Amino acid sequence: MPAHHKALILDANILIRAVLGPRVRNLILDNAEKVRFFVPEVCLADAKKYLPEILSRKGLDPSLAIDVLDGLLNHIQLFENDWLEDFEEPSRERMQSRGS
Repeated sequence: MPAHHKALILDANILIRAVLGPRVRNLILDNAEKVRFFVPEVCLADAKKYLPEILSRKGLDPSLAIDVLDGLLNHIQLFENDWLEDFEEPSRERMQSRGS
């Protein structure tokens, strides 16, 4: 396995966009060799919850979307939600400083 020099944490919205359109999906797939992608379990659960709702409203088959999401998970590492707790406060502080 090649050395990864960068890492990104994806949220549910990015996962949903990766399933619904080629742009984000291709970014993940094209960069999987160079970038480690991570997603918290809670974000994966949210994506699996909302994708069927979104597709059903559009009259599309939600099972195909879940198949695409499952395929993307071959390139994304899951991590437990409690791992985020160590980063929550510093992240909030960074976001507040950007908004000031």
